[in-house]
Amino acid sequence: MSTEALLLTDEGSDRDQLRNEIRRLMAIIQVLMDRAEQGVNTDSSDFSLFQTTIMLEDKVRRRTGELEQALNKLDVTNAALEKSLQTLQQTQQQLVESEKMAALGQLVAGIAHEINTPVGIGVTAMSHLSDATINIESLLHSGSLTKGALERYISEMKEGGTLVLSSLTRADKLVQRFKQTAADQATHEKRQFCLDRLIEITCDSLKQTLIEKQVHVSITGESMIQINSYPGAVTQVITNLMMNSLNHAFDGVEEGLIEIDIRRNERQIELIYADNGRGINKDIVDHIFEPFYTTYRGKGGAGLGLHISYNLCQKVLGGHLEYIDSESAGTRFLLTFPVDAPSETDK
Repeated sequence: MSTEALLLTDEGSDRDQLRNEIRRLMAIIQVLMDRAEQGVNTDSSDFSLFQTTIMLEDKVRRRTGELEQALNKLDVTNAALEKSLQTLQQTQQQLVESEKMAALGQLVAGIAHEINTPVGIGVTAMSHLSDATINIESLLHSGSLTKGALERYISEMKEGGTLVLSSLTRADKLVQRFKQTAADQATHEKRQFCLDRLIEITCDSLKQTLIEKQVHVSITGESMIQINSYPGAVTQVITNLMMNSLNHAFDGVEEGLIEIDIRRNERQIELIYADNGRGINKDIVDHIFEPFYTTYRGKGGAGLGLHISYNLCQKVLGGHLEYIDSESAGTRFLLTFPVDAPSETDK
């Protein structure tokens, strides 16, 4: 049960107890009044008994008033807590959206780096071809153009044109690939896709960071697995796990390695994510999926990456994400989810 649910349950229990106490005191008042009335109407009535009854009635009424005030204060406190809870939920949602935007920012950085290479090659080739064209034009106007010079120019144009076309084609493919990935991350839409290919594209979007951190990625297991699920959720989970490793795991590790093993078990996907980093301290393992829990606070960590990944696996993919305790070095996670994810109406 969540913390907010426990708070509301406790408040409801306190309110019920106060109301029960008020009803009990009112019953006592009625019994005392009945006894006092009976005593007055009999020959053996005693004035002291009547006086005692009136005093008890007064005390009970005062106590009842105190309990009613406490109940009113509890209602006010409950309203304040509900408002605080709403504010907390709104703040958490804003942070979740911020984390998603950070993932998109990482994707954009990857796009910029990947596209820079073929575009740079194309610009260099075109610059050379432009100089060659100016030179051949000069030879033509001066009347000194020879057959050999023209043949060399034609050869350079062929080679340069092929290189430019190849670079632009590669850039176009990169744009289309990352465009689909960005769309998937921005909106959780269900569609059919190749799982291992999606993971390759996700790793490519982090290529620059992987190079800077000197970390290699190995994707093993079954290939060409077609699933009907939410590629945006899968992409974000893999991105969050990789960024968690890149931010925390490889300090002091000479050759970092991330392994992603993909298996299909009948109608279920089993994906094991592992790195050879420092591992997770056993003292904090029980807290890693909690929101806002981070050992990276003050360095840009919001403590939401694993929490978001856990929720995406459970609520969007219809699966489960768990930490695997291992005696070997590094960190391991097991991600399981169905080949055909539940639709929004089935959740």
